[in-house]
Amino acid sequence: TVSKLQNLDLFANNIVGTIPTEIGMVSMLNDLKLYDNNIIGTIPSEFGMVSTLRNLELYANNINGTIPTEVGVLQDLQTLALHHNNINGTIPSELGMMFWLINVRLHDNILTGKIPSELGKAKHIEEINLDSNLITGTIPSEIGQLIGGFAWFGVLRLILSNNSLTGTIPSEIGSLPQLEQLHLFTNRLSGTIPTEVGNLKALEATFNLSSNLLTGTVPSELGLVATIKKLDLSRNGLKKSLLHLGESTSYTYFNVSHNVFTSFPFNDAWRELETFDLSNNNIFQKIPENLAP
Repeated sequence: TVSKLQNLDLFANNIVGTIPTEIGMVSMLNDLKLYDNNIIGTIPSEFGMVSTLRNLELYANNINGTIPTEVGVLQDLQTLALHHNNINGTIPSELGMMFWLINVRLHDNILTGKIPSELGKAKHIEEINLDSNLITGTIPSEIGQLIGGFAWFGVLRLILSNNSLTGTIPSEIGSLPQLEQLHLFTNRLSGTIPTEVGNLKALEATFNLSSNLLTGTVPSELGLVATIKKLDLSRNGLKKSLLHLGESTSYTYFNVSHNVFTSFPFNDAWRELETFDLSNNNIFQKIPENLAP
């Protein structure tokens, strides 16, 4: 073996075949980047022997099988990027034991089972992306513990869309003041939108809860998050008035279609508004005269 090898970058080629188990003998490896190839087979459990590994990037291949639990012993690992593969099985709870883990990118696979509550123990996580899998169960309340021990840490992106998640949106999400992206659309989430979303003052661009089973009214606290530019609450069972959302001046996209709303807001300061979709509701209201510039 190449005993002093620290960085192995073979990404964006046409590499075929499997990842050799001998990779576990490269004891000083820090970065392994094999993404964007045609690699097949499973992820070797021998990765657990490379204690120096910091970045494991195997995305955009044809890898199958499960995520080996041995990955959980890699205490220095910061990035786990396995997205755009054919990985199945469950998310190992051992990921929550990885102290320096920052980026968890497992989207666009065929993962099943629940989101492990142990992820709440990984204090330095900044991104969890599980989009487009077959994950079931509820969003664990422990997600609200991902605040980190230092001011510059804490989850910034929580992307759980396009799964089969059930239950309610945990109010503990409001304990993540640094959260920039929250994508929960296209699941089977029910109950009401928690008022604690008003604490998410760092949300950037998009707040999307569309295509769920949410009911009740939209909390007035959501209208206080002035950073939201694209609001999508479409295809739920939400009802009553939306007038309290008229205070925001930042919307470029406003979609609340396919609900049971009875009134809608409009602010003539919404000069950047490009889409305003209120279709398939129960609205009894005049079209505002100031809708035109």
